[in-house]
Amino acid sequence: MPENLTDTSPHGVLSMLTPPNKPLLLVTWKDHKADGAWTDVEGFHGPSLCFQVGWLFKEDDEGITLAAGYSPPHSENDPHTTGNLQYILKSCITNRQPLGIKYDAPKDRDGKQANRCAGTVRASGQSQSAD
Repeated sequence: MPENLTDTSPHGVLSMLTPPNKPLLLVTWKDHKADGAWTDVEGFHGPSLCFQVGWLFKEDDEGITLAAGYSPPHSENDPHTTGNLQYILKSCITNRQPLGIKYDAPKDRDGKQANRCAGTVRASGQSQSAD
């Protein structure tokens, strides 16, 4: 990494390149299923148990929307984009577990955010490099 990183982008873009400030969850739910092939009813009958990790972007009385992927804005007028969206009905959710992960953006020598491709992810007091 260069010794003196500065943000020369037109809108201070590097300061926006962090994960979303949203709760990160592990959600367990029972899902409906269908099969168009010839299938044994006894082996098929019943819901599928599913797991999804994602940022909680929306929630209402009926359900939640998680995004497993996120791309922050790359300019002042660029909206953030989400990837791998999942809408889950609350009536199907059996467990919601906050993951308690905090992203520490890397800093340069002046204490400014440095490189969007490096950082530290901490969970339960442990630290792992995200390089």
